[in-house]
Amino acid sequence: MSFLKIHTTGGIISPGDLEKIALACRHHNCDSIQLGARQEIYIYCESSEADALHKKLRSLNFLIETDVQLHANIITSFASVGVYPSTVWVTGDTFFDVLEEFDYQPQLKINITDPSQLLVPLFTGELNFVASHHRNYWCLYINFPGLVEQELWPALIYIDEVAPLAKRIEEIYLHEQLFRVSDLFDQIGNEIVKNSRAVDKDLRLVTGSIPYYEGMNIMNSLNNSYWLGIYRRNYKFSVDFILDLCDLCADNKIGKVSFTTWKTFLIKDIKAQDRLKWEMLLGKYGINIRHSSIELHWQLPDMDEDLMKLKNKLVQVFNEKDIRTYGICFGICYENRTSYGNVIIEKDREDKMYTVYHTSGFSVLNNERIVVKEEIQEEALAKTLQKVCNMFYKQLNAKKENDDPVKIKIFTPTVDLFQCKTCYTIYNEKVGDVVAGIPAGNIFNNLPEAYICPVCDGPKSDYVKMIET
Repeated sequence: MSFLKIHTTGGIISPGDLEKIALACRHHNCDSIQLGARQEIYIYCESSEADALHKKLRSLNFLIETDVQLHANIITSFASVGVYPSTVWVTGDTFFDVLEEFDYQPQLKINITDPSQLLVPLFTGELNFVASHHRNYWCLYINFPGLVEQELWPALIYIDEVAPLAKRIEEIYLHEQLFRVSDLFDQIGNEIVKNSRAVDKDLRLVTGSIPYYEGMNIMNSLNNSYWLGIYRRNYKFSVDFILDLCDLCADNKIGKVSFTTWKTFLIKDIKAQDRLKWEMLLGKYGINIRHSSIELHWQLPDMDEDLMKLKNKLVQVFNEKDIRTYGICFGICYENRTSYGNVIIEKDREDKMYTVYHTSGFSVLNNERIVVKEEIQEEALAKTLQKVCNMFYKQLNAKKENDDPVKIKIFTPTVDLFQCKTCYTIYNEKVGDVVAGIPAGNIFNNLPEAYICPVCDGPKSDYVKMIET
């Protein structure tokens, strides 16, 4: 067997495009598709059909590849818009505006998210753009391998410059092996980001449990519309089901289908009068809804049958023992790999033993791992995890709920930065001003009084110092 990966940028696809994929699968004897943790599509197919299916999908202009490590799908929290609370200026069109500027296929993992939701993880990428409190401006948190903790880019990024900056950072990171924010910021300067503004407020994140993401749910009580989350235990969806789903979307004038990072479908804007049709679709294919959190809140590597079997075993034990897991997200991964969740189960490939961790404060937004127990045999995992669940609820009862700003290291430049008050252009003393012919190393205060902003022609007096060093 072979498999192909289709990039669905942002986890968004039209029913028409999804139908094309399903029809191509049917023509080449593939009976199902799977969804991935970065909102992509995976297709298992017979090796004899793989090349022909690959060519067919490429001819339909899909981003498709056989090397799952080569490129990373861009993920967004588009699926949460209209379903869960959002930052006031972030709409579905906001994500389209950002994504249409990407003219390349990233190798780095890029997350573009709204901090007001918990459906889609904020910090599982290497470049994590998170909506700020300023309209159309994004915080950038960088989390490269080797960094002790993720670091904040010392300026807010304007919406049109998210894609160009990501592209330039990737070029430097991959070819010059610069991965610290200070090195990247000093090299890029105003080369790409010309409309940035100062970071003037800590990013505030919502607290609480991961929201329910499947079943038929009210979306808007004013127009009586619903959203539907569709989950399958094995993450597989039959081609026949996909085709019927696309037909129903067309009949109901639904223009977009969302994929979540939980490997599920999410359909929005289902009218009340059409709800029965969707219920009938689920019934036709025997698709159950309203699973418990014991079943739902897991993150596994894509296309890994062994870890899928482990998850199913643990879920069975939890159900038999009636163990409460609400509020806990279990991540399963191999040694030295990252996983999303607040309880992490790490498997050693060599000796097949396990280590269990929980994140600091049991926060799904925190990557810091605290060891609970090492060298655990598989049959003893459930007992250890039950103890971790008890630890979670004990600390939950003792913790006072608050909305403190996220504690992430902010890079402080080693040189002074000055910003134009009119257009927010930054003068970096270590970079200079290429447009004005000012070489690197020129101190701002020593620039001639006739110096003007290279973007808006504002006078030197309009510049203010951004960060005290």
